[in-house]
Amino acid sequence: MKKLLALALTGCMLVSAMTGCAAAGGAASAGSSDAAASSEAAAENSGDKVVINYYDWDGSAAGVVDAFNASQDKIEVVFTAIPDNMDKNSKLDVLAMGGGDIDVFPCGDGDQFTRMQNGMFAPLEEYVAADGLDMDAAFGEMGKWCQWDGHVYGLPFRASVGAIWYNKDMFDAAGVPYPDGSWTWEDYKDVAAKLTHGEGTDKIYGTYNHTWAGEFSHPATEFVPFYKEDGTSNVNAEGFVKALEDRAALDEAGVQPSYSEIQAIQAMPNSFFLGGKSAMVICGAWLIRDMKDTENYPHDFQIGFAYFPKSDASVESDKNMFMSATMLGVAATSKHPQEAYEFIKYMVTEGAKDIAAGGNYPCYKMAFDDEVINAFIEGSGLAYEEGAKLFDPEARIFSTKPLKAGAAAYMDELGNQESLFFVGSVSAQEAMDAVKAAMDEEIAAAGN
Repeated sequence: MKKLLALALTGCMLVSAMTGCAAAGGAASAGSSDAAASSEAAAENSGDKVVINYYDWDGSAAGVVDAFNASQDKIEVVFTAIPDNMDKNSKLDVLAMGGGDIDVFPCGDGDQFTRMQNGMFAPLEEYVAADGLDMDAAFGEMGKWCQWDGHVYGLPFRASVGAIWYNKDMFDAAGVPYPDGSWTWEDYKDVAAKLTHGEGTDKIYGTYNHTWAGEFSHPATEFVPFYKEDGTSNVNAEGFVKALEDRAALDEAGVQPSYSEIQAIQAMPNSFFLGGKSAMVICGAWLIRDMKDTENYPHDFQIGFAYFPKSDASVESDKNMFMSATMLGVAATSKHPQEAYEFIKYMVTEGAKDIAAGGNYPCYKMAFDDEVINAFIEGSGLAYEEGAKLFDPEARIFSTKPLKAGAAAYMDELGNQESLFFVGSVSAQEAMDAVKAAMDEEIAAAGN
């Protein structure tokens, strides 16, 4: 915890030098010197209401805060926006651990598991049980991203659900049929090769896979479990090793920009694909946000969505998508966990359509209907039948990261080992053996 706090304080120093962004609904900015004063003023104006301070870097659903406040006579939520940059988690860590006024904040991409272990979030299972909320029925696989060691530390808020996005115009020009869920990983590689053409700065790649830790592993996580039956790590299994080797093979074949090239030119999947530099991209549904933003991401081609290729004969479903979820949790330092939970529940359930309208994939499955689908794709140019695939109740969603002890070690060591692998310092097997060792050490320390 001390190490985490030290890192967070360092990040906070960087964040404090930056200008905060304005938020919807007149929310205060955490980068502004007026943020604390705004919270104090809200507390004074709320009369006898309990004031809940909600911090987030994404204000697209801030209107839900206004709707919640209008429905309440006992709780007043104050939303404060923080800058959406690489230091956002550090800023939230400091606020949560430093005894600040923060009550509710998000955490995702697997980072929540470290913070759950370190006691940063308040357990909420008693409130969930009192509500009779069935986590599996309401959220499916996404609900697991809020649970640790028998406790529930939040509710899934927004998710990165995705698979393959493709440029229909490029497929048409090459005479390549649009992919469907029955395609295999070998089909995917063949299609990528057929769509790759040109040289130098004019080159169009068949596909794009980013360099975030674990992005190579989707073909493995689709069918290989992260853990063995005895509870130890399974990430050095053949499926994970092959997935890493396949990523390198696609790089070497020149059908996607290489790991080192992506890092050298600081490419991103959204700008690369929407900029017309690749025919396909492996990406989450957050791409929808940028498809709507034609000022910053201008494009004039039609986009399709295809379920992830089947990477093994054991994968029976034709509707496979990978997923990571962001949870909305209550700070362990909050003086009002019950009221904070009430707001989280409202945001996640009643706010599902607003979350979708902001270009984020909502996690509350009970809200999945045509209204939510249309709100999600409105302004993106994506056809309804393409967007509806993301909400298909028959779709199989698999998590991209381990969800038990060892999760933090997985993220930390995987980033290190990938870097070593792609410069030729270690083999794929050696890299994944090292990740397994780090995970097993954390698993043993956790006692489960």
